[in-house]
Amino acid sequence: MAMQVVSSRAELLKLMRAGRGGRRLNKHNATRIQFAGRWWHSKMEAARYVQLLLLVEREALRDLVLQPRFKFHCGRSYIADFSYTTVGQNSVTSNVVEDVKGFETKEFKIKRDLLRDEYGIAVQMVTLNSRCVNDLLAVGEAVLARVEKR
Repeated sequence: MAMQVVSSRAELLKLMRAGRGGRRLNKHNATRIQFAGRWWHSKMEAARYVQLLLLVEREALRDLVLQPRFKFHCGRSYIADFSYTTVGQNSVTSNVVEDVKGFETKEFKIKRDLLRDEYGIAVQMVTLNSRCVNDLLAVGEAVLARVEKR
C-alpha cells in the first residue's frame, strides 16, 4: 500500500471517513442508528429505549422523557438519556435519571456529581452487552407498534 501525504487536518479526516464508508467518526466508536423515527447516539441507547418501552407497556414505569436537560448554576448543562418514574408495589414511585454508556467518561463523572450536588439527583449509568442490544433492536419495531396503539 502506497503512503499518502496529508497536508491538513481536514484532509486527514476525509481520508479516515472514506475508510469507514463515509460515515462520521465517533469519539467512542459508537454507531449512530435511526430507530423509531429518530437518530440515537448509539445502538445501546436505542436498545435501552426498547427496554424502557417494554416496562411502560407493563406499567412498571411512566412519564418517560427522552433527553431531559438539567441546567447548572455555572452555566453548563447536562443532558441525560432518559428520565422516568418507576411504579412499585403499593403505588410507591421513584424518579430515575439514567445515562447509557459503554464506560464511565471523565465528563460524565463530573456532570453526574454536579447533578447530585445541585439537584440531589443520582444518575444511574446503564450498560448493555452487544448480544442484548442486537436482540432488543430486532424486536424493537414490534414493541414500538404495540405501545403506540395504547
